[in-house]
Amino acid sequence: ARYVPVYSQDKTVQELLMYPWRVGSQRLWFSDSGNSPIWRPDPDVVREDFAAHNKWTAPAGWRISGHSRRALTAMIAMADEYGFEFHVANSPQLAGMVEDETFGPYFAEGQAALAEILAASPRAHLVLSPPAEYTAEQMQNTDHIAKVAVEDYTRRLAAAVAAAERGSN
Repeated sequence: ARYVPVYSQDKTVQELLMYPWRVGSQRLWFSDSGNSPIWRPDPDVVREDFAAHNKWTAPAGWRISGHSRRALTAMIAMADEYGFEFHVANSPQLAGMVEDETFGPYFAEGQAALAEILAASPRAHLVLSPPAEYTAEQMQNTDHIAKVAVEDYTRRLAAAVAAAERGSN
């Protein structure tokens, strides 16, 4: 019943382990559906976040942690064993990020790596590739939409999952 923010950088988990007294210092609001919505977009924050992405992502190159790789592999194995479809969805992206000369190659590396992992099973699918794109006025940062775009993203995600499932039958 606790929320722990875990992102693509292992630094988040490392900091939680090193500074456990900070856990809970983030005050997050959850709706009855379990979502923690950000109601208002902030285009200036989105643009700053895009610049920050290019500083930490592209120079290092894309990589998946051993823990994430093992988790994906285990979920794919469960999908095979229990007979359900497993979908990995790209998060929404700031429009133009995927085509950006710095971020684009980094993103492409990640897509290729995910596709390779998911190729282990016909039940595993990467959906929303390329990702759904939104303007800075529709986002809270480069890969999280604000309330104004939630319905659109949900429709796109549902359609992508349905299309993947039709293709797997």
